[in-house]
Amino acid sequence: MFLKGDSNNSDSFKASMDRNKDLQGSQDRLDKLFRYVHVRIEEKYKDFRQAFRGLDKDFGGSLDFKEFVVGCE
Repeated sequence: MFLKGDSNNSDSFKASMDRNKDLQGSQDRLDKLFRYVHVRIEEKYKDFRQAFRGLDKDFGGSLDFKEFVVGCE
């Protein structure tokens, strides 16, 4: 017994599989885009990162006020 709108037709199953394939393709394109953006940011800010690491004396990933002042001197 089927409710209104339900179907035992395999076409609806195939259509849902196609949508899943499209979603996977979209996810792959997004992953490639994010990798590209990541590489571009890495290239552009490589010197900035080196300068930051030079100031971050405790290697905590952030600068406290003392590290900032000492780095500016």
